[in-house]
Amino acid sequence: MTGLRNQLTYDVLVSVVSLVEHISRIAPRKANAHGHKESPHSKSSVVQTFCNWVAELHRRYDPLPPGTTATVFRLLFPEEDAKRKYDMQEARLAQVLSSVLGVVGNGDSPAGRLANWKAESAIGCLGHEVRKIRDKNRRGPGHDLSIAEVDNLLSTLACKSAFSADSIREDVSFSTALKDRSRADIVHALYSRLSSSEACVVTQIILKDLRPLLYPLPEDETHYTALLLQYKSNSLEQLSKFDAMRVWDPSGRMLAAYRVRACLDEAALAFEKTESTGGAGNPPLAPQIGTPIQIPKCSKGQGCAQSLRLLHSSKKVWAETKYDGERTQIHLDIEGDRPRITIYSKSGRNSTFDRIAIHPLILEAIGFGTLCKVKRNVVLEAEMVAYSDTLDRIDEFWRIRSLIGSTAVGPRHSRFLKQPSGEASQDVDEGSQCSLVSNASDDGMRHLALVFFDILVLDGMSLLSAPYSARRATLERLLHLKPGHTMLAERVAIDMRPTAVPGVPDPEARLRKVFAEIIANHQEGLVLKADEAPYNDWRMPWVKLKKDYIEGYGDTLDLVLVGAAWEKERARELRVAPTAYTTFYIGVLANAAALKTNPRCTPHFEVFFTASYGLSREELEQLNFRIKSSDPARCESGKAVHGLPYTYHMFKGLPSPAVLLPQPILAEVVGGSFTKATHSKFYELRFPRIVKVFRSSERSWTDGTTMEEFQQIARGSVGHESSHKDVEDWCNELWGRPSSPGVKCPLKRMRTEADWAEKLEKADRKAGKRAKKTGAEYRIRSEVVGEQENPSGASPGSSRSPRLMRALGSVTNVMKWSHEVELPLQSESPENSGTFPSTPVSPPPTGKRLRDTGGQETDSPPRVQPTATSHASASIDCSVNPHNVPQQTVANDLQDMPSIIARAGADAMTSRDKGEENDSASKDFTTTPLGRFLQDAVIWLAKPRSSPRPAWRVPSKLIFPPGQQVHSLESLLQACRWSTSQTACGCDWAEKGVVFVDDTTSESMERSWTDDTPPALVPAVTYNVRHSSDQHRATCPYARLEGQGPRRLRDLLPGTPPVRSHRPHLRVRCHPAQRPSTLSRLIRRTRPSPQGVPDKGKVLTTISLFWFEKLQDIIPTHFVTADVDEMPEEVRQYRSQIEGRAMLVKKAKVVPLEAIVRGYLTGSGWAEYKKSGTVHGIPLPAGLAESQKLPQPLFTPSTKAEQGQHDENISPERAASIIGQELYDKISTAAIKLYQAAADYALTRGLILADTKFEFGLIPTPSGGEELILVDELLTPDSSRYWPAEGYKPGGSQPSFDKQYLRDWLTSTGFRKGREDGPEGKEGEGWVMEASVVEGTRKRYLEALQMLMGKEATV
Repeated sequence: MTGLRNQLTYDVLVSVVSLVEHISRIAPRKANAHGHKESPHSKSSVVQTFCNWVAELHRRYDPLPPGTTATVFRLLFPEEDAKRKYDMQEARLAQVLSSVLGVVGNGDSPAGRLANWKAESAIGCLGHEVRKIRDKNRRGPGHDLSIAEVDNLLSTLACKSAFSADSIREDVSFSTALKDRSRADIVHALYSRLSSSEACVVTQIILKDLRPLLYPLPEDETHYTALLLQYKSNSLEQLSKFDAMRVWDPSGRMLAAYRVRACLDEAALAFEKTESTGGAGNPPLAPQIGTPIQIPKCSKGQGCAQSLRLLHSSKKVWAETKYDGERTQIHLDIEGDRPRITIYSKSGRNSTFDRIAIHPLILEAIGFGTLCKVKRNVVLEAEMVAYSDTLDRIDEFWRIRSLIGSTAVGPRHSRFLKQPSGEASQDVDEGSQCSLVSNASDDGMRHLALVFFDILVLDGMSLLSAPYSARRATLERLLHLKPGHTMLAERVAIDMRPTAVPGVPDPEARLRKVFAEIIANHQEGLVLKADEAPYNDWRMPWVKLKKDYIEGYGDTLDLVLVGAAWEKERARELRVAPTAYTTFYIGVLANAAALKTNPRCTPHFEVFFTASYGLSREELEQLNFRIKSSDPARCESGKAVHGLPYTYHMFKGLPSPAVLLPQPILAEVVGGSFTKATHSKFYELRFPRIVKVFRSSERSWTDGTTMEEFQQIARGSVGHESSHKDVEDWCNELWGRPSSPGVKCPLKRMRTEADWAEKLEKADRKAGKRAKKTGAEYRIRSEVVGEQENPSGASPGSSRSPRLMRALGSVTNVMKWSHEVELPLQSESPENSGTFPSTPVSPPPTGKRLRDTGGQETDSPPRVQPTATSHASASIDCSVNPHNVPQQTVANDLQDMPSIIARAGADAMTSRDKGEENDSASKDFTTTPLGRFLQDAVIWLAKPRSSPRPAWRVPSKLIFPPGQQVHSLESLLQACRWSTSQTACGCDWAEKGVVFVDDTTSESMERSWTDDTPPALVPAVTYNVRHSSDQHRATCPYARLEGQGPRRLRDLLPGTPPVRSHRPHLRVRCHPAQRPSTLSRLIRRTRPSPQGVPDKGKVLTTISLFWFEKLQDIIPTHFVTADVDEMPEEVRQYRSQIEGRAMLVKKAKVVPLEAIVRGYLTGSGWAEYKKSGTVHGIPLPAGLAESQKLPQPLFTPSTKAEQGQHDENISPERAASIIGQELYDKISTAAIKLYQAAADYALTRGLILADTKFEFGLIPTPSGGEELILVDELLTPDSSRYWPAEGYKPGGSQPSFDKQYLRDWLTSTGFRKGREDGPEGKEGEGWVMEASVVEGTRKRYLEALQMLMGKEATV
């Protein structure tokens, strides 16, 4: 019988290992997989596998030996085994195993990785490495271990740790022969009898983490992009202990036992005891003194109104103050000779001796030895806090750490070391606070205290089912309170019954007031508890309400990211390999004052905490891509990194980052108040979360919070007075100045309460509006948007161009006027206004009100004739023509435009020639022909911001009617009703729009195209607007925009002269390329229909947009927008031709160089290599095969030939001589970075980027220099060579997604040089593409698009 029992327990061990392997084979769902969402309990694949395993276990071995339930659960959920500690993390265990297993190795061998274990350099699982070694050094059979023996050896190993529970270290049933042996001997006894699979599982059990084995990463996808974007954190439902208990015991008795005895051993024992008796006559399990009771899981309140909705079924809710301390569950048994105290932390760990300093407080609180009302035992719940007698209040949370360390008995005792006097003085000099250097008890003025808030057991009677009101009443009768030592949690009642009594606040308003008081008192938050709810009731749960739970109301700062690393815990939550960065190192600028006085000073950052949460998987992938493509500096622990454009100091408590960024990144970080790490002299955010990462083009790291600002904000948040405030107040009093209000200032507190009450009300309104966006209200809103507002500007149902980039922000300054709104006219001179938007444009001054939304109008007094000084406020109406100018006059003025300009210019020239320039302000230019012409015009002065006015030119403010100048072209078009947006109301008084172009330069004051006219501002383009009932249209003709080829903005505006300014110009860029290749011209001749290859232009544009977004942090690009609605009206009218095929870009001077980067040996590079062993004159190693990957990417430039000519491959030296060495270096560096980043990403999508071509351009900068930007299409199949990664094999040509398919088709039909006009006998007819070739080409382009961007990507 004993032999059978041993064989059974061995089979159970094998079965447990088999279960782990079976669960590991379950494939995770991909993010875009369709189908119903799996239930976490009954239908998930993992739970179903466990269910099948349990059924098979009972079928084979029923009844199971006693203790099997506890052993199985301890092995499957080692993280829940709070009693056994092993004192071995991965690095230490790896060293022990390397010695025990007798493996020796170097480099990248399994033995070498084990001996020098770094989780970041492997897949992140030590168990996998152990299995590889055991498989290689396979031992013979006959060394079997049973599951009971494994459990016994693990307990023996735990006996070596001082942190294991006393019940483990004092248990005599464990292997006494090994108890006194070394840890290595115990490990050897354990592993020497395990198979490779069993050793793998046991390794992770010792590390208390089976997740890498149960839920491994997909074997074929370890790149961070694939893991972050193609999978979600819940792509595989994980087996929880609650799921396992439901399956193991369908009756629910084991789960019910765990709720009152939160220990797997106790719950398993109760289950087996019930099973042995058949479940008959067993009363519900009661709590047991000395065994932790499961702590309720609080719901997260995201606003006051939302929190109360979670408890809507309650008649009364108590808002209990949440104190910033450590939760403590106190078990007290006073039966016997002396009281026995057991204390459990929130995690369920026995902390009795760690918190021995509060034992006297516990006995004092129940009146032990005096008027004690406890007869036998009691279980209390309290918050352990640090209390300051000096401040007469609860101190900050981080103070608890040193108080526990200085009073604990056992391994957690640590005598606090005072900072040397030199360091303390240094702290003061650097702006930190002396009080941040804790001295634990503060000379007896700081101590631990208890704030009680619940009672669970009294004299053997469970109070778990009693309502909260009864438990609280019992607690109040029981305790003897002592202020500053033992206290009761404060609470306020919230009556949930609706009331119509005037002056009585509703429940939400009452809660907002209470919560605002809590925030003003610098407390952590509130816990809402239903008056009638029992303990741990899922129907009316406790609701925790903290300010950082409410969106936008946490402590938020702009901080700097300087480093990144892979962190094990966060990585396993995200299910990503060590190739991904999961944790980011946050710092602040510490020498802001020095930089302000000396901009050339090197920035210095204090890096003192990390953030791992906040970003979505998509945002995390983008940040990873951005960091990896920025060529970060690798870090090694203990070694300084040199060559960075900044210096840094890393807090010694932080692990070393994997990389440091070459350029810090600004990020918005939110947290829940502030704390301080041990031995740190700075506050840091508590529970930090990154909510936004700024692009360098948006905001620079120089906008970040400085160290001084950070600490000042932190002190204000936690209510910490400056250590020098008494000195500051004395100085202020000495000089008769008012002192700043302190933390206890009643007026300041009242103001803070009022501010927060208003904020909380706004948050509730905002959340309420989001909740109401359903049903009829949402449909009505949709109708309003569709019929009246339509902010997108597109007609309902119309297709939209890809919006992969951030939209070009609105630059309009034309307002939508509403009824009875009075606006002051601009007093700013138009001369000081550039083309950037600033303030809303003011219509011409009249005595009328504005048109109301119903279109009604009122009479208006006659217009006041404007003068040069008429810049006063006025009531404005733009509903009618205020000028009383006949329509025929406007037409005549338009016809006589040249003569009007000439006369106005002549007046100005005459004035200058006569030396009367200083008197020009006194002249009324509004009476001149040009002045009269502009009376009913909206005017835009196209010139750079803040550019000086030439001395010879009349000030524009003397000619332009006040209030009629706009500050952008878009504003002008909108004012003239040339906008397709339904929100654009235009200006009803405007009869025309006039653009003035000034091309004079500030350096020479020369005039170019204006030389043939008198030197006045010349209106380059006039937009004439005619009124009709429902439409305004332009009368000036436009050139027709074709669907092919580029069109610049001035091509759309006939007669528009070239505009010279420091701002880059815009143009519309359409595919195909401006300079078509020879093959493109052949295809145009041979296409069977005018459309050519369907959707090709859309595919190329979409791919370019994708890469512009992806790579924009490496180098600026010419891209502005691809949304036709955000393009000028002149372009929007050709929507049907350019939708999805065009983008608005910055005009640049193109560098005459094709920047080709090759990562593989193919094409012309392979042809050259076969002849000379070089590529573009660059020597390569001998013996390379066609399509083989090069040792490193090569920058191989070529000339940019004229249309119809072929580009010429040139050497790097010749390229540098053409464009200059400095520019060449910039381009080659940028091109290599772009290629490497794109190739790495493409490989995660199953594509090999063999080579590609980039083009660069130069745009002027405000300082007068030139900036290098990326132009043209980007990484499309037309400019790049993509191969499928699947089936890639060097030694021959590869199938591709580029134009090679068409080239191969042309070659197969007999095409060769000299036969461009068609096959033999059919010269001049062209090469006719068959329909199958057209469709094959289209499919290849679409396949490339979807492989890069996902199957959901469409055109």
